[in-house]
Amino acid sequence: MAGAHPQRSKRPRDKKGRSKSRQPAQPRPRSAGLGPAWLDSKVMPQYVLKHVPQQDNNFDCGCFAVHFIELFATAPPADFRTQAALDAALDRKWFKVADITRKRQTMFEKIQRLASQHALQAAQQQHHQAVATARQRSKGADAVAAGERA
Repeated sequence: MAGAHPQRSKRPRDKKGRSKSRQPAQPRPRSAGLGPAWLDSKVMPQYVLKHVPQQDNNFDCGCFAVHFIELFATAPPADFRTQAALDAALDRKWFKVADITRKRQTMFEKIQRLASQHALQAAQQQHHQAVATARQRSKGADAVAAGERA
C-alpha cells in the first residue's frame, strides 16, 4: 500500500480537542511558604559552564560529573545568580584533571569493597540457609526414626 500512513491510536478528546489522558498540571512546590522552590527555572535559569575542567579521554565523564557535583555541594560558589559569576568561580583551575585519576581509583576501590562485602553477606546467608535446611532434615529423620521405634 504505497502512500499509506501508519494508524494512530484514537485517544478520547475533550471539547477543545485535547487528549483526555493528559494529566492535570501539578501545583508548584513551595519552600517553607516562601513562594516557588528555589530550583524554579525563573529563579535559577540554566547556564552552560564553558570553562570548567574538561576530560581528555572517552571514559572519565562520570568521574568528572561526580567530582564536580561533590565540589559544588560541599563548597558552592558564593554567587551563582549570573553566568558571569559562575564562570568566574568555576573556571579551569577549580579542580585539577589529576584529581580525576584519584577519584577514579577511589571509586574503583569503593566498588570493589562493596562487591566483596556483598559476596561475603551472600555466602553467609547461603551458609545459614544450608544449616537451617540440614537441621530441618535431621529433625524429620529423627521423627521418622522415633515413629519406627514406637
